[in-house]
Amino acid sequence: DETRITAGNTLDFTAMHAASLMMAGFSVSSCSADAVQDSLIELRTYSFVDLMLGEQRSTPRVRRNLDSLHGIRFAAFPPRLREPITRYVETGRPFFVSGSYVGSDLYSTLPGDSSGMQFARDVLKCSWVTGHAVRTGDVTPVASSFRNGSTSMSFTVDPNSNTYAVEAPDALAPVKGGAMLLRYSENLFGAAVGFR
Repeated sequence: DETRITAGNTLDFTAMHAASLMMAGFSVSSCSADAVQDSLIELRTYSFVDLMLGEQRSTPRVRRNLDSLHGIRFAAFPPRLREPITRYVETGRPFFVSGSYVGSDLYSTLPGDSSGMQFARDVLKCSWVTGHAVRTGDVTPVASSFRNGSTSMSFTVDPNSNTYAVEAPDALAPVKGGAMLLRYSENLFGAAVGFR
């Protein structure tokens, strides 16, 4: 309905994540992915990294010939960001990434370019299963060491006047030593993967 105002990106998710991290005892600073890609910020100087992607994903230009000139816009993990993330993960420090298209964006360049898939498998320890994984936003913990197994969580999947909707979350599977941390309650697809 064109007359009804619905919520979009409230642009306060960095503050929300920061408040949660501070409650957990971390000090917090924030920066853009561009600052990391341009080597203005060295991730390895931090004890914890929280990468918030939201609904960020590769978006081709209307005139595709411009992609070869200027690159595809809004990639979740452009090659220049993968390199510092890889170096950081190799330190063994905690790395947390959230977003709807973590897997599908990395797998979107197949079969021509497998570097995104390799990054997902080798660094993030996950593989992409499917997009649009759920219709409801109910999630159940798998590993009791991650969260109490009886404590379910949920996220909003329908646009409404109060919050940002996650309309098409990916399903992920653990690989190369990764472990399933959360599952979507409606179909048991993987909602979160982690590794030590």
